[in-house]
Amino acid sequence: TCSRSPLSAAQNMATPPRPEHPNPIFQRKAWLNLNGKEWNFAIQPEAIASPPEAWEGNIKVPFCLQSQLSGALEQLPKSRRQKLGLGAPPLAPGLKKGHALWYRRNISVPKAWRRSNSRVILRVGACDSAATVAVNGKTFPRHRGGSTAFSIDITDALGDGKEQDVLHLKCTDRPEDGVMQPCGKQFVGNKAYPGKGPHVPTLYSNITGIWQTVWLEAVPQRAHLVRVQVVPRCTSAAGPEGTDSTWCLELYPELPCDAARSGLSFEATLFGTRSRRAEVVTGC
Repeated sequence: TCSRSPLSAAQNMATPPRPEHPNPIFQRKAWLNLNGKEWNFAIQPEAIASPPEAWEGNIKVPFCLQSQLSGALEQLPKSRRQKLGLGAPPLAPGLKKGHALWYRRNISVPKAWRRSNSRVILRVGACDSAATVAVNGKTFPRHRGGSTAFSIDITDALGDGKEQDVLHLKCTDRPEDGVMQPCGKQFVGNKAYPGKGPHVPTLYSNITGIWQTVWLEAVPQRAHLVRVQVVPRCTSAAGPEGTDSTWCLELYPELPCDAARSGLSFEATLFGTRSRRAEVVTGC
């Protein structure tokens, strides 16, 4: 969020902010939270493809550029903010068209991950609205979608571990020509959306940049679970309102497209109530 609240203030005091794993169901033992104020930021014309030579300050991830919790705007001179059309909430405007927000951070991959020959996955919970990631100068395909998470296997771009690796992320906040960008009720026809009825007008601040947790994960070299689709099905219904019905769960594990599937097995443990023991199901 772009406004202060008791919850946000408490999260701001944490080191790093939002230290919990964003997806507890898929939390692996080998993961590294990249949130915090160790990120540099700078704004430059979007047409410039290379990272900035000079940085304008530090930004606390995962708070967006306009958020007071990120601490970014207060580091920019007033004249610079005015030139870029930026301002703090309420009604914070988005980044000026034709400009890009750049992030930079050093990362240190744990030695244990290297010794185990694991694949290192960079995960970004959300970045508004288009993001391009580069590690040690190697650029990866662009991600579009300000509300969707994305993952990148950065293993082959990492160094030998003698020095820290450098992560860059370039973010743009304006739709490309001919591409429709989903939006909320911030503006309609360049005017604030008044809404209907007796309540106050519905107004929102714009956001730019990273606004969800960023983290690294180590996954096995051969294959790993991307997600699991769980479908409950009623196989037989009996009793009043189906109280004695029989149910089953259909599990569909998803692996990376290039994973070696031969000889793999899948094991799921179903934890019941106190009166029922856990059941283990194994399949291929």
